[in-house]
Amino acid sequence: MPWRGHAACRSGWPRRPSRPPAQTRGARMTTASLPCALRSALLTLLLAACSGPASGNDTALAAQVRQALVETPGLRSETVQVQSRDGAVRLSGTADTDEAAAQALAAARSVPGVRDVRNEIRVRDPL
Repeated sequence: MPWRGHAACRSGWPRRPSRPPAQTRGARMTTASLPCALRSALLTLLLAACSGPASGNDTALAAQVRQALVETPGLRSETVQVQSRDGAVRLSGTADTDEAAAQALAAARSVPGVRDVRNEIRVRDPL
């Protein structure tokens, strides 16, 4: 079976004759394989740029919001979950009162770097 190249580079541009496997074993990269290698490297960099640093910033922002909730007096912060994505924070969970839910919202908005806060905290029904 003739060697057809890397799966991502099977578009056939530029057209190259297929090589038998014996000629490709241990062979060094040639200028003919450069377009395929370049496309693969660019794709890898693009995917890394899209997913890498943003998730680290989101994690740090969520941690800062959690810390602000812990430091808020009168709020049981262990019942509130925090998620963040691109500066937008989502608060979910439960609060004892409407005032506690409002305090959590204010604490999240006070953290630098927070663009928007989506408050999905539910207030518990009194027993």
